[in-house]
Amino acid sequence: TDGNVALRNCGEKPRRITPFRPRVVVYMAVFTLTAMIMVFGLSNRSDLDLSVIKDRGVPFVHLSTGGYRNAYTLKVINKRHDARTLAISIEGLPGAELEIIGDGEGAGAGHVLAEPDVVERLRLLVTAPEAAGHRDIRVVLTDPTTGMAASVMTRFEGP
Repeated sequence: TDGNVALRNCGEKPRRITPFRPRVVVYMAVFTLTAMIMVFGLSNRSDLDLSVIKDRGVPFVHLSTGGYRNAYTLKVINKRHDARTLAISIEGLPGAELEIIGDGEGAGAGHVLAEPDVVERLRLLVTAPEAAGHRDIRVVLTDPTTGMAASVMTRFEGP
């Protein structure tokens, strides 16, 4: 540094360079902590996500068969880099029937084909065979090959 050059010109011993000053140590600690948090977050992220939104408008439809139907919009997020077939099921509503409408429905009854790194938007029709009333239900999305599951609580409306 210029200060050490001036000290040498005066015949004095130059000051020793200290790379680990307190400010540098604090910066290194903050950077290391931030890097560790990012690595932890990326290594523990789920590669499957589900969002369930109840359709607006009519809360339920009374069918001619005596059952009641609710409509939902599903957003299935496959964060993996390969397509996979996912199973959709309902918990909390015995005897409920599912009907999936949308692009990812080609995988068979109760299954959805989720393309890689894509948000699949589907319409889910849930039919209860009898007056179920108002009750909480859980929509479960399961990958049969890995067993990984994502679930969301929502509300089934009835009379």
